[in-house]
Amino acid sequence: MLSFPLKKALPFLLLFLALALLSLHFRVFAMDEYTYMNAADALERQDPALILEGESGRFYVFPQMVAWLLPFLGDVELAGKLLNLVLYALTVVLSYFFTKNLLGEEAAYWSALFFASNPFVFFLSTRVLTEPLFLALLVLSVGLLERTVRTPSSVNFALFGAASALLVFTRFIGLYVFLIALLYLWNKRKLGLIFSLPAAVGISTFLLLLALFVLVLPSSGNAVERIVNFVAAQVNVRQGDLSLPDQIPSYLLLLPFTLAFAFPWVLPYLRKPHDLLSPSLALLSLAVFGIVLSMELYGMFNFRLFRYLVPAIPFLCILAAHSIVGAKGTRPHLPFLKRFSWNPLAAATVLLNALLGLVLVLGVYTQYEKHVAYAEAGSFVAANCPGSIFSNVPAVAIHYAKRPVSYFTDSAPISETCVLKSSYDAWKFDPYFPEENYRLLYDQRGISIYART
Repeated sequence: MLSFPLKKALPFLLLFLALALLSLHFRVFAMDEYTYMNAADALERQDPALILEGESGRFYVFPQMVAWLLPFLGDVELAGKLLNLVLYALTVVLSYFFTKNLLGEEAAYWSALFFASNPFVFFLSTRVLTEPLFLALLVLSVGLLERTVRTPSSVNFALFGAASALLVFTRFIGLYVFLIALLYLWNKRKLGLIFSLPAAVGISTFLLLLALFVLVLPSSGNAVERIVNFVAAQVNVRQGDLSLPDQIPSYLLLLPFTLAFAFPWVLPYLRKPHDLLSPSLALLSLAVFGIVLSMELYGMFNFRLFRYLVPAIPFLCILAAHSIVGAKGTRPHLPFLKRFSWNPLAAATVLLNALLGLVLVLGVYTQYEKHVAYAEAGSFVAANCPGSIFSNVPAVAIHYAKRPVSYFTDSAPISETCVLKSSYDAWKFDPYFPEENYRLLYDQRGISIYART
């Protein structure tokens, strides 16, 4: 029977309360957040014009969920934040039960707390981004993978296929769940399951759901063509398109953290994969390995973002919890480890994580100049520009103005009623901007707004 230890979960509940209060208080967003909120508005209003042409191939599981909440909450910012808070809590619970099934209740408790307090998870759960949904679906998919390999029934394969389809359409890179599955099947000497009838049911479920998602994608044009164009665009982004600190030049920054928990299990796996590694630890280590490897390969063709490695964190937290619980029952020839008090160390780690998370959240929401500038300028546009708008940050203008925004000139002079110009983003329109025909309305924090005279 499923039972979550509510009495022992007080630290998590306090973290969740702090996260909720912080998240709902601030209304400052990054560019990707505007994209997802605009997509949710477009879905709810059935107005494809609110989705930028270059963004029409993005996947819509998260924006669709936000759109479903809009009739009840009426505010896309509030809906997105509340949804991610719920998904954050759901992932903590999923992580607890997944770990309990693999390693026992004590490891489950600590892994859930490590995950709940992780600064990167803590921070991303306050944003209107896809990470909280992706994390929930990834933990669910890997949990279903373990159950499917242990009990290879048609129902289990179908559930794994359905969860994987939702994962992939939340973020395309979720395809690495199949790399994890292949490595785990190889470790378990069960690769033959791929050719079984239950596996065919799972593959069919996955493909049918993908086809359904493609067919219901909003906006005009050929849905398959949009998907192909989106995937093709992933290998055409120039390395300099993003600027620090958004862009991290190498995933090596996370390598020590990854190896600290995964290496003790990965090393024997590489030497004697079928004899020296337990199935549970194999799955966790392979999940970390598969995610990091996939993102390194992706980074060879595209930009690298530190948050792309966040999906490895739930599995690293489980490995860390296993290390603490395992150290208590260590072998007699290492008695100093057994005598060491591990619970206070684990609790201190949770507290430090939470404090770092609070600093990260408060710092970005209150000190990140670009995001604060977007919010202030967007509100000004909504209040003072009732006509047509041109901008080099159209997603911001669309969100606040709730109408389509021009963002290319086709070599013709700019003639819109208002022009929103951001110095944080590329502005290549000086030859087409007749500034003498406009007067300056707003000039704050690196963003200028002009009105046609």
